[in-house]
Amino acid sequence: MQEIGVASLGVDDSFFDLGGDSLAAEATFAAIEHELGASLPTAVLLEHPTIAALARRIRDDAASDRCPVLVLRPHGSRPPFFCVDAIGGGLLVNRRLVTACPPDQPVYALTRHRYDPDASHDMTIEGLARDYVDLIRRVRPSGPYYIGGFCAAGAISLEIARQLESISERVDMVLMVDTTNRQYYAAWRRAVLHLREAAHGGGLAAYMHVGTRMGETLAWATRGWVGANPQRASTPSAKRLRRDAMRRALNRHVPRPCARPVTLVVSASYRRRYGRHDLGWGEIVPELTVVEIEGTHSDAVRGTGLDVVSRVLERAQETTCARRAG
Repeated sequence: MQEIGVASLGVDDSFFDLGGDSLAAEATFAAIEHELGASLPTAVLLEHPTIAALARRIRDDAASDRCPVLVLRPHGSRPPFFCVDAIGGGLLVNRRLVTACPPDQPVYALTRHRYDPDASHDMTIEGLARDYVDLIRRVRPSGPYYIGGFCAAGAISLEIARQLESISERVDMVLMVDTTNRQYYAAWRRAVLHLREAAHGGGLAAYMHVGTRMGETLAWATRGWVGANPQRASTPSAKRLRRDAMRRALNRHVPRPCARPVTLVVSASYRRRYGRHDLGWGEIVPELTVVEIEGTHSDAVRGTGLDVVSRVLERAQETTCARRAG
């Protein structure tokens, strides 16, 4: 299988045992969509890591409207932890988050399976969160709940928690991992941040590099106004269209204040890049606990970052137990 650099494989060989990673998963699912017309989130590999299992999933999807909630760990005495996926890349992130959870922690992944291109311009984070709230309550009708997500998914997690609380459902943990408040860091502010990075680095090369990054930033920020990149629009896949729609929705989203305590894990690279340890959330979330870790954005869901997630879940369990005792 060329997507993961394997000459041949059996229908029962595991994608992960063969060394597959997130990039290989994206290539594999792009090939599946091209050949079979089936658009699946890469996170389904967590439940269906073999060719035989994927074939059954595709066949079952064709015959039913499957609930887009992946069961990563079904059993346990603790409140369920719902991991939110946003733009993509959730496959390995969710797999790592499971390893950070205590053994008796039920874990589910929320992912957008169905995509309606006719409604893509109407996608909003509030609407997406409402869909996720319905899915969460379908799996677990009442709280308490633990909700969290990495990068952009953290903003969706916050909106899910706010909506659950608005219908009197308990949320004992909200976790955002390296999530920026995009409204705080609007397009021109991001450009200024990039200029500051160049100033610290010095030299003409750094200045030219930041010019490119500013152009990319402004193009990305204005995609909701002028449409997708025309070079990429020639042969858009459902996955690419879904990602572009999600980016537009995130760029338009204005977060509303959340009264729940929230934990924000921030990598050192993001703190330096964005200039604030709270990544712009301080005014939105009064009860914000910021935990800084060394390393890059991707390190936030590895090693020390996962240790922090584990401690946050333990504190959430203590909160749940205290509420039950009270």
